[in-house]
Amino acid sequence: MWRNSEDRKKKLLQTLDANIGKYMIMFDTETTGLKKDDQIVELAGKKYRIEKDANSIYEFLETDTFHAYIKPPFAMDSGVIAIHGITNEFLEDKFTEEEISPQIEAFFGDADLLCAYNINFDIKMLMRLYERTGMPIPFVLSEEEKQLDVLIYARDLVSSKETKSHKQEDVCKAMGLEDGVKFHSAIDDIEACFRLFKIFVKQYQDMETLDYSKLPTPMIYQNGIAYWEKGKIKRIYVNTDKGGFYYDIIKKEWNVKDASDSMKNYNVPALIKAAFQAVCVSDEEAFVKAVRKDLN
Repeated sequence: MWRNSEDRKKKLLQTLDANIGKYMIMFDTETTGLKKDDQIVELAGKKYRIEKDANSIYEFLETDTFHAYIKPPFAMDSGVIAIHGITNEFLEDKFTEEEISPQIEAFFGDADLLCAYNINFDIKMLMRLYERTGMPIPFVLSEEEKQLDVLIYARDLVSSKETKSHKQEDVCKAMGLEDGVKFHSAIDDIEACFRLFKIFVKQYQDMETLDYSKLPTPMIYQNGIAYWEKGKIKRIYVNTDKGGFYYDIIKKEWNVKDASDSMKNYNVPALIKAAFQAVCVSDEEAFVKAVRKDLN
């Protein structure tokens, strides 16, 4: 198994270095559901100023907190309520989106970075709130390079053998970080996310940089990239002069097809770069889209 840890390390640390003295908001949402027309019923955020001490250790100094419950224009069903415990009755006297929007705009307006666990979902929900209320969209909501996803770091640094799943709750419990946290409470989920984030940043800082240049680079055969799917297994196979390799789309990791072989024997970054170049992309997400698009 191999994940592009060095690339993620480089991107994360470069992003943090570029924002020393600036502000990162870690945030979370609880919602009426997962569909496009669902809305946020709890929004929480903590603002941190990013610093670096004399020993080059990153520090995140909390400067502000936002926490609000929001009354939606429709009732939630019991299944959703069972997940986060926020009832329709509890929300009856809470602010609507329009009423709370000035406070949201003021809090998020000066952020330089956003951080969350599985951030794409929370970004979509917050973006739709901005659109419905007519607020101007802050650049951190529309600029992907300004958004840090702790789920990606968890998948990268916590093995599937160590945790039941890569849901935030399971990763926290696997790492012994769940004390005092009520999961599926937006304000508590931020605390859980922050605990994980600090550890992952330190792990990336301490990670040894490997010299892959001394290892053989597999050469991809012409038309040697193909998508394969069976049940819940989804892979992209890359056939080379050193044998078969594949990218596991679900687990987001690279593997060698021959179980008796090891990814440690090859210049994997060079192989991945060649695979990306073969389909004219620069990252894993675009790689998956490009290969699967060829099937249509």
